[in-house]
Amino acid sequence: MIGHSSRVADEEMIELDQSFKISPDKVNELFSNASDISILVEKSGVINDIFINKNFNINADTFSWLHRNIKDYLTLESIEKVDNLLHQAWKQKPTNERPIELNHVDDKRWEFPVAYTVTVLDERRLLLSGRDLKNIAEMQQQLINAQLSLEKEYEKYRGYDTRFRVMLESSSDNILLVDARTGRITDANESAAKILGSELMPLINTELHSVLKNQEKDDLLLRLKSKNGRLPLNSEKYILKNNSLEVMIFPTVFRANNDMLIICKIEPIKSNMGTTEEIVSALQSLYLKSPDGIIFTDKNGLINYANESFLSICDVADLSDIRSKSLGDFLVRGSIDLRVLIDNTTAKGVMQFYSSKIQTNFGRQTLVEISATYIGSKSSPNFAFVFKDISRLDSDRHGTDAVSEKALQNVMKLVGSAPLKELVADTSDVVERLCIETAIELTGNNRVAAADMLGVSRQSLYVKLRKYDLMSKDTDTY
Repeated sequence: MIGHSSRVADEEMIELDQSFKISPDKVNELFSNASDISILVEKSGVINDIFINKNFNINADTFSWLHRNIKDYLTLESIEKVDNLLHQAWKQKPTNERPIELNHVDDKRWEFPVAYTVTVLDERRLLLSGRDLKNIAEMQQQLINAQLSLEKEYEKYRGYDTRFRVMLESSSDNILLVDARTGRITDANESAAKILGSELMPLINTELHSVLKNQEKDDLLLRLKSKNGRLPLNSEKYILKNNSLEVMIFPTVFRANNDMLIICKIEPIKSNMGTTEEIVSALQSLYLKSPDGIIFTDKNGLINYANESFLSICDVADLSDIRSKSLGDFLVRGSIDLRVLIDNTTAKGVMQFYSSKIQTNFGRQTLVEISATYIGSKSSPNFAFVFKDISRLDSDRHGTDAVSEKALQNVMKLVGSAPLKELVADTSDVVERLCIETAIELTGNNRVAAADMLGVSRQSLYVKLRKYDLMSKDTDTY
């Protein structure tokens, strides 16, 4: 027990009340055992006496504190507390009856915290009875260090989470993260949510089987885990509930601490026709790069668009030179060919292998084979025409004496059945009849147009129609 006291020599006993008396030597022991440290302080702050508990391990030379101001051994924030205490302690109703926590220092060589309870002894002295807070301070410091460590780890976690989110969203794949035990979607990227026909946030914590048609949770999870890292078979298709889209799921199972997760890559099954964007891109390339001439016209045959191949066939430098001009202006038979093409295409939707000639502004004629397609709607009809240059093929046919084997065999079968003159006349009649029937059919029984197409007069066409008994046939026959 350590005690420093200034005692009055005449006092032999201290009387606490009428029934209890204590010797001055026992005062030190009483104060020392009652607290870790007790300090008797005057109203001015000067220390009169100090009582130290023998179990209180303190390295300070408290003997040197006697008759010094207590504020000399306190930190700045503690000095302010003591000033308030000395100012309010002798008031009838102290504003602060809770223990006061002070931090003692000695030339910054050591520091220890103490929680003091205040007892006013008389008009000029008070007793500070303190409990050591070093252990509590150490625990608080440990808690602060733990909190700082947690915050540091949390910042690190946030950094990893940010990297994960950026990688997930920047991925070109549609990715779901699924709990392998519960089947719940724990995370996903925006593209996967879009494929599933949902917003991202409502999709989280949704069970995977609930977004697929005709799937049981246990069977689905077992199937995905069994296919870990392997490509699914083509027969393993899944249908999404929201948009009935067929998809394939490529699963990868992994563990993260005690959790088992499945990364599911969702891949839509593309049809053979491809997506709309792919079709548009392919058609655009075909239009620009096709060796055949391609044009689009309105219902009257006025040209809206034409590719480079058509401009080359017509010997035209730029599209602006022919835009809004009639297709008939470039056909040898003019409006007759145009009307035949438009009427037949409108009626049937398509027209194939119509032979004609393109005539340029410079008088050059090119034999072409025309295919036509009706596009647009009834209220806004449009037509697409494809022109294949067959002038080289035609010259090749005329430049050789080759005859198709089938046609040669048919003629050879007739040899011997009639004289040569009759055979030639009969085959000429068959060819002539077929040509007339084709012209009538193409022109929709417009005999003026048919005569012009065949290069004969109307009177000659009527004679031939009577000759082959084609006058009485219905219009639909032609």
